[in-house]
Amino acid sequence: MIAKQWARIVGMAALGLVLTTPAYAGGGRHGGSLQGGGRWASDVGGGYSLDDAAANVRRQSGGRVLSANPVQRGDRRAYRFKVLTPQGRVRTLFVNPASGRVEH
Repeated sequence: MIAKQWARIVGMAALGLVLTTPAYAGGGRHGGSLQGGGRWASDVGGGYSLDDAAANVRRQSGGRVLSANPVQRGDRRAYRFKVLTPQGRVRTLFVNPASGRVEH
């Protein structure tokens, strides 16, 4: 009985930690920041940085950005975002770094 209660407390604490940790903390590909994508913005003659695209994704989805990475989609560059929606689902969205357009 006590073991079950302890496991539940630890599980809830872990979930709380995950949900309250900033999405960009941790070393990751960009050293803990979304700034790494800024190089692409200059490559396309202005465009949207990874930070700008993340703000756009948050606004349009109403969710929380879990991860953000520059990726290659065929012959095009894109930013890939994993987003936790207000309904509790995780969605993957892509943003065109040249236009800032969110694609599903």
